Amino acid sequence: ALRRYNDAAKALNRQQLDWKDVATYGSLADFELLQECREDIRERPWAESKNRQAALHWLRLERAKEERERLNVEVSRLANWMSKEETLLSVTADRLRHEASPLVTALEDLLACRLRQNCIHRQQIRQIYGLACYNG
Repeated sequence: ALRRYNDAAKALNRQQLDWKDVATYGSLADFELLQECREDIRERPWAESKNRQAALHWLRLERAKEERERLNVEVSRLANWMSKEETLLSVTADRLRHEASPLVTALEDLLACRLRQNCIHRQQIRQIYGLACYNG
């Protein structure tokens, strides 16, 4: 965008900018090229700081709604994954125990660790299930 601006400024015999200059500008009023246009766009509703702020807040709210819907799905997936993993590890540990495999001890340790971790996660998931906005 800066390169295109500088190309246009050069064609109009105007001052070119570098990124250091642009980064210090606080508003549209700082751009001389915009001040010299036929139509003063600084008077447009979208050029007012309060309107841009309101639009930004609205966009953030919309994004938060999308994120909430996504999290509703992910929380359910996490709960399902934990349950399936515990079952798989338990069944595999039983099979290894029956086969007298030396791996059973390591797998039982892993299962015990997962059960402790999942207990903590399940407490958090229960709290999420209690939220009014949760509909997963």
